[in-house]
Amino acid sequence: MTRDLSILATSCVRRAGRHFCAAILCLVTAPLLLWAAHASAQTAGRLFFLNSGNGDYLVGGVDPSGYFHSAPAGTRSTLIGTTHLVANNTAIVAYNRTTGYAELVAIDGFGNAGFRPTGFGVNWNYIVPTGGSFLTYAGNGNDGGQGAAFAVKQGGYIDHQIWAGSLSPWTNIVPTDDYLIFYNQITGLFDATIFSPVSSNLEQNSLSVGTIPTGYGVMAAVDDNVILYNTGTGAYRVVGMYFVGNGNDFPDRRDSGTLEKYYGAILPSAGRVVFYSYGSGDVLVGHLTQSGELVSDKKTKIPIYTDAFTTGSYLCFYNAENGELAVYSLSTGGTLTRHSVQQIGSGYTFAAAAHS
Repeated sequence: MTRDLSILATSCVRRAGRHFCAAILCLVTAPLLLWAAHASAQTAGRLFFLNSGNGDYLVGGVDPSGYFHSAPAGTRSTLIGTTHLVANNTAIVAYNRTTGYAELVAIDGFGNAGFRPTGFGVNWNYIVPTGGSFLTYAGNGNDGGQGAAFAVKQGGYIDHQIWAGSLSPWTNIVPTDDYLIFYNQITGLFDATIFSPVSSNLEQNSLSVGTIPTGYGVMAAVDDNVILYNTGTGAYRVVGMYFVGNGNDFPDRRDSGTLEKYYGAILPSAGRVVFYSYGSGDVLVGHLTQSGELVSDKKTKIPIYTDAFTTGSYLCFYNAENGELAVYSLSTGGTLTRHSVQQIGSGYTFAAAAHS
């Protein structure tokens, strides 16, 4: 039976001669102070670039032909020192983990950005988008820590707190279509939970906890599958959730193997996945079969960029040193096609795409 994680769930797992104390997602209800202002419309698919050193920002979007259009660049001193920039389908969060200051950014259909100051508390290491909510986490791979979640309405307003409490040690948290995947690349501990808006909590069953090899530092979700990749060795693993339908879904290894090393990003797009190396510009285009097998389709090379992300059906690559933004698309056969290259200004250290 699915269990509410406000109850401590502890188990010790032995794998390959090592002990892992799995105090999994231990939540204790606690208050979370958040505040916001009034709403304005937000159009999903908009892009937000930020220079955390001086507060410069740029708002825009990619049109159906693959060209980026932006409003005039602006500057906001309150965003200096931002350490996290994360988007879901309702808003963008800019957060400074040193001060705890945050702003929710909503972008309307005319490219106007609305900024909603708020506060999260200090030292959050992760902010993870999940639907219309955000999960924040202050732990790391060696130490668990406080977690919190809050829902956001269209227009960038905090709707309500969902929960706040303690979490076990994690290094990676990735949302899939139906699950939140937790992984510790130091210990190999792996867990999948369901975020329940009905119970206002995370829900988990004992079958969802396990251990897999360590060292996977790059992760991406494709539907309810997760691709884990070790950039130092090239090893990869595909884990999918086996749907039972009675609340006892469990992770199932679908595929594993070795690719080339040093891919730094995995970008799902148009039913395929793109592996990109920030150091060399190498690109591998692949896809997952229905059974979860990762198939390599094509290899190519593009210029070196400092950031890569998807927006709608396009892939965007940005170089903070020369200010170049390139927009690509993938054909049904896996061919990577460049639609545009534009100068948008250098120095943007963060980029986020509001998606829906």
